[in-house]
Amino acid sequence: MERAADRLEAELESLTERIARTVIERVPEYQHDPVAQAMLLPLVRQNSDEVLRVFRGIETTTAAARNVALVDAVATTLSLDAVEQTFAIARDIYADRLRELAGEGEDLAAPLQRLGEAYAMVIDAIREEYRDAKSRLPPD
Repeated sequence: MERAADRLEAELESLTERIARTVIERVPEYQHDPVAQAMLLPLVRQNSDEVLRVFRGIETTTAAARNVALVDAVATTLSLDAVEQTFAIARDIYADRLRELAGEGEDLAAPLQRLGEAYAMVIDAIREEYRDAKSRLPPD
C-alpha cells in the first residue's frame, strides 16, 4: 500500500487539478460562482495532504476540511450540498487513482476503508462548520 501512496503523492499536483476540473464540470453551482472557482484549487490542494495521511494510516484531523467549509460558507454562494458533492467527487477520484496505481497483490482494503471513514468524518465536520459559519453571517 505504501508504494501506491508514494505514486499517488508523486502525481498529486495533476490529480488535484483533475479534481478541481471535475468539480467545476459536475457541480453546477461552481459554474456560476467565479470566487468559488478561484478558491477551489487551493482548497483541494490543502486537503490532499490529509488524504495521503489517511492512505498511509497516519492520524489526521478535520482542520483542513473545516477551513474549506468556513471559506465556502462565508466567501461564496455555494450551498452545503455543493460543498458535500465536492468532497464526494474528490474521495472517489482519490480512491479510483489509488486502485489504478496499486501494484499486483497490493491490498487496498484497509486504506480504502480508512478513506471512507475519514470522508464520513469530514462530511460531518464540514456540515457543522458550514452551518455554524452561516448562522453568524448577517441576514441578506
